[in-house]
Amino acid sequence: MWAFEPAADGGQWRYTYSRVGHAWVSRLAQRPAVPAPDVDALAAAMGAGWSPAGGMTALLTGSAAVSWQGVVEALAEHDDTL
Repeated sequence: MWAFEPAADGGQWRYTYSRVGHAWVSRLAQRPAVPAPDVDALAAAMGAGWSPAGGMTALLTGSAAVSWQGVVEALAEHDDTL
């Protein structure tokens, strides 16, 4: 799951990579467990500008504006929980 905001130049975006946030549903339905990736290793693999986000669902946050294609390609290569 992604949250994003436009960068000042309007051409790229800043991203936050998060797990699906449906913890409250556990009271209503059984869902398969989704393993969390090693966020430190994932942030290092994603390169400069990425760091662990902390919180209940947020995994990584980017401090630099990047293209979505590069982010998707990097996550597909480095997040083994996808």
